[in-house]
Amino acid sequence: MRLSTALPPLLAFGAIAKTHVPAVRLMDGGLAKRQLLEGKICRYGGRYSDNRVFNRSRSVGKNEWWALDNDSGDWATIAPKGPKGLLRADAMASVNVPAQGLAFSIGGFVNNWTDSRVKRWNITDGRSFALKSMLIYNTRKHEVKNVTISTLPAQWGGVVEYVPIGKKGVLVLIGGFESEKAIIGTSGNKLKDIKIIHLYDIHAKKWHTQIAQGSIPNNRAFACASVASAPDNSSHNIFVHGGTDGGSLSYSDTYVLSLPSFEWIEADPGRSTQSRMRHDCHMTTRHKMLVIGGRGQDQAIPTRSSRKNGVCDKYAVINVFDTNTMSWQDSWDPNDGSTNFKLSKVITTVIGGNENGGATVRKPSIGWGNDAVKKLFEDGTPPDGTRGSKAKPTTTQGADGDRGVNHAVRGKVGTVELISMVVIAAAIVA
Repeated sequence: MRLSTALPPLLAFGAIAKTHVPAVRLMDGGLAKRQLLEGKICRYGGRYSDNRVFNRSRSVGKNEWWALDNDSGDWATIAPKGPKGLLRADAMASVNVPAQGLAFSIGGFVNNWTDSRVKRWNITDGRSFALKSMLIYNTRKHEVKNVTISTLPAQWGGVVEYVPIGKKGVLVLIGGFESEKAIIGTSGNKLKDIKIIHLYDIHAKKWHTQIAQGSIPNNRAFACASVASAPDNSSHNIFVHGGTDGGSLSYSDTYVLSLPSFEWIEADPGRSTQSRMRHDCHMTTRHKMLVIGGRGQDQAIPTRSSRKNGVCDKYAVINVFDTNTMSWQDSWDPNDGSTNFKLSKVITTVIGGNENGGATVRKPSIGWGNDAVKKLFEDGTPPDGTRGSKAKPTTTQGADGDRGVNHAVRGKVGTVELISMVVIAAAIVA
């Protein structure tokens, strides 16, 4: 099957009809997005469609976890173990770590579009409660924990990726908004400095900070990201695409944050058809990054209570970026797995080495944030759960054998899985 990116435009408000489909919610707001659990794709969080437009009752449904069965294509609710009364949030930074059997969701905000209980708090309409917490979902025990990110301010709209270093790996948190206040509005919020990279050591359960240098992109929120490691694991390269300045601008560029050098590298300046915010990125096991859904700031928003008045994004719902050539493709064949991830000269010119790895720049030019961060990156031992495995271009080993899995899709995207992604992408609410 060959996938053309010249697909029909994306209806910003709408959903594909499916048996027992959960209510339309933002794709970037879910914990363990498309988390594979015993053949199921699990989903939690996000906000309901704009109830001022589509929901005349102005009501928000129950706070539920949903799972999509890959084989039958049916949705069903699930009930993980853990604390009761978790609030459903939007704009969380989420990542799945199959090698550890864990998924993480950081920050986000809640309002009366996400959780009906917020109405009791007498928060002014149009304002939200920003979260200073992280959900940790154990996909093997099917239980969830809610912990405080005590060293960080409340935040939302960032991206997070998993890097296989240390005893259990490290989460890399990039961009988004932050606030020292719990109550936030729809405008005037502060973008995080994209040079400041937050790191979470999964084993030690501690947050650290490292300053990045290089060709630093504009501060942004609601971008998407995927990671590809060098064949020899000498570098881990996080591709960050698009996002918004929080105002009238959405970006079309793509940057790479290469670790352990912590150097920002411009990969592609972008073109108008790739201007995106609130979209998703998925790295295949080889070297193609699928960019799914989202919208540009130039996309009009419907204003009447009718789906017929919804305005479609004029660009494709799926775009494909080749991380080897640093270029966009017009089509992609899911069965084309002949070429592994190779480091482009765009990257090796900055960090040294060649297409197979061998990075010579192995530490930040301004030094390590602290000794704990230094030790994490200088210890070459693979994390627990990945020892003895062959290096993959994606971050982790999946439960289905030797096919690498990153936070979004199984190593080789099959027809059913691809359809699942498109279904969810078509349910985006701007």
